[in-house]
Amino acid sequence: AACRAADRHDLVIQVLSAIARRGAIEDEGWVASDCLHAELMRSFSAAGQPRRALRLYAQLLRASVPTTSHMYNSLLSAVCKEFRAETGLGKPPPLAWDIMAQGMATGVWGQPTKVSSAGEACIDLSAYATPASLMVATHYWLRHLSRTLRAHSAGSDALSEVLLIASP
Repeated sequence: AACRAADRHDLVIQVLSAIARRGAIEDEGWVASDCLHAELMRSFSAAGQPRRALRLYAQLLRASVPTTSHMYNSLLSAVCKEFRAETGLGKPPPLAWDIMAQGMATGVWGQPTKVSSAGEACIDLSAYATPASLMVATHYWLRHLSRTLRAHSAGSDALSEVLLIASP
């Protein structure tokens, strides 16, 4: 975080090397920190190397390391930054859809949807803590709702109102 705050992105790799050396010598477990992974992803993205964040994510998945919404929010920021030119403004890149689906499947954001007996759906988007993750989540949930509404449009369990909440 200090490298990013000081705008010294060139030092991130040196810090990462020192962390890896210490982790190899002293098996303290702090290298497996989700906060560290999220910070590395933000730093890689800020340094103009968001593909390194993707490589770290792939390594975490292969190692079955537990992840949280904090890491996924950082990753989605890096992905959206890297592939923004390919998709245009306001539209998530295809890879972001895959990452969102993986995060949803593992439950990192919890279950933000509540449906009342009156058919009103409330989706709490406050867990999507970065602008990029909020954008991807909004698209994800609108697509999900669209499919759900089409599938249940004639039934008695059809939704009558949907509310998206983006702040606590």
